[in-house]
Amino acid sequence: MPSDTVRSTLYIESALHQALRLKAAAAHRSMSEIVNDAIRAALREDQEDLAAFADRVRERPITYEALLAQLKADLRPSVSSKTSAETLVETWRHLPRVDPVQFRVDVDSIADSSL
Repeated sequence: MPSDTVRSTLYIESALHQALRLKAAAAHRSMSEIVNDAIRAALREDQEDLAAFADRVRERPITYEALLAQLKADLRPSVSSKTSAETLVETWRHLPRVDPVQFRVDVDSIADSSL
């Protein structure tokens, strides 16, 4: 165990404790290592969320109703099939960025693998 650790008492639900013990045994890791990794991941996710908010702070706010209206308008077929890439990028610029790897993981987790 690293020398910069601090001993702490945590009260964990018994079912979570049992699951943690089983996971630690199966992974040949200590419960502390697993808990530390989980805490790091949660804090990293919070930090990423805060960074995303900071990146988007200058964006204009939009109401839910306005968003729905825009989506309905965007889903109508366009008059011209020769829309430029710049126009498409500008039209969809307000959408959040998508991590392609995580998107694939999410799709695979809900898709029927027998198809």
